Amino acid sequence: MMQVGLIGTGLMGLPMAERLLEAGVSVVAYNRTSARLEPLRPAGARLVASAAEVLQQSQAVILMLSDAQAIRDVLLADDSRADLADCTIIQMGTIAPSESRQLHDAIAAAGGDYLEAPVLGSIPQVKEGKLQVMVGATPAQFQQWSPLLKHFGEELLLVGEVGSAAALKLALNQLIVSLTNAFAMSVGFVQHQGVAIETFMGVLRQSALYAPTFDKKLQRMVERNFTNPNFPVKHLLKDTNLFIEEAIASNIRVDALTGVRQILETACASGLAEEDYSALFAAVVPPFAESTKHTEIQIEHHPNPETLERLGVLSWEIWTKDASEFPWTYDETETCYFLEGAVIVTPEQGEPVSMGKGDLVTFPAGMTCTWTILEEVKKHYQFS
Repeated sequence: MMQVGLIGTGLMGLPMAERLLEAGVSVVAYNRTSARLEPLRPAGARLVASAAEVLQQSQAVILMLSDAQAIRDVLLADDSRADLADCTIIQMGTIAPSESRQLHDAIAAAGGDYLEAPVLGSIPQVKEGKLQVMVGATPAQFQQWSPLLKHFGEELLLVGEVGSAAALKLALNQLIVSLTNAFAMSVGFVQHQGVAIETFMGVLRQSALYAPTFDKKLQRMVERNFTNPNFPVKHLLKDTNLFIEEAIASNIRVDALTGVRQILETACASGLAEEDYSALFAAVVPPFAESTKHTEIQIEHHPNPETLERLGVLSWEIWTKDASEFPWTYDETETCYFLEGAVIVTPEQGEPVSMGKGDLVTFPAGMTCTWTILEEVKKHYQFS
């Protein structure tokens, strides 16, 4: 059985190694921080203490390291360079196309073979075997190593020669940072202007402007919870720097992107370097001062089922009340979805607002009002 080496068992490398082991592939693994190897021990991986040992024991070695300098430190050091002979290196991290071509030349000079196969996707896609794998290689290399790469994603794309897949990956990661920044600005803007997030998202989802990544990051932004990252801020900053350098060399203007880079740098300087890249939101939109928060009732009439499912409305508590009238003060923000009924809510300072069956309503914290229930109410509700 062919033995596959894997160097770099970080956020992506670890689940990639686990994916290979689950498929019955024999894996020998090395990581500069040895503690990160330990989860692979019970899964059956052979854990070694140096990159040289991986090269000596493997026909092919997958690299999932943070940057090109880490690759050079690991592979081209005096104690490992000689072991590159007759070994195939498959570089799957995100590096610049110029860096990838330089690695190709250095490894070829040492008697080894090299191809690049960067991926689009993150930890969930690794575990499901649904990464998009972009390959920079010769047709012969692509044919030889496709069976191995298909453990990570069924849809492989031969982009071209070495450097072409690295370029494609950087172009896609540039969209990650640009889209995330644009979305963060819009979310923060509507929050400050008192437009309900679900109203904004309802329009956005039906438009040509929508991208699925928006919904994937929305809850993190709204809750300002950026822990357990799939892709940390510091790595996105690294990729942004690579894109800017390569784009400038291609005579492409990057004025807008350099501004976004400053926001990433601010996030890192604020202690968010290790957090999920949606933490870009925290650098774009400072926490609201209480006096600037919107104080009006926000209503979305007949939201789509996907919205209700994403919010988990059916798991919220249920409240029922017969026709009546009573005063109420909201100590916390409440969001509710009316299953039945008709109500007029009159804020202490404001005009009466009608609502009822099929409405998704948010009442702001601190609001005092009078409820006039015209028809028996049944609603799901949640405080935040």
